[in-house]
Amino acid sequence: MLGVIAAVNISYLKFLLAWSMVAVVGVVTLLLIEILLLGEICPLCSSAHVLGLAITAITVKLWMNQRAG
Repeated sequence: MLGVIAAVNISYLKFLLAWSMVAVVGVVTLLLIEILLLGEICPLCSSAHVLGLAITAITVKLWMNQRAG
């Protein structure tokens, strides 16, 4: 939802960027739990992690383009 709002109104992009950074911390935490505590990698969880990181990468790219222009 925040991504749609940021796409319509670019002033919300900073909120999407902040939320994406929180998501990266969550991805790293959950990945460490999978590896260190569970000793297994969940394919479904890994796909969610990849999507979260992709959203973060796109958001960072948009934010950098906005600041440059």
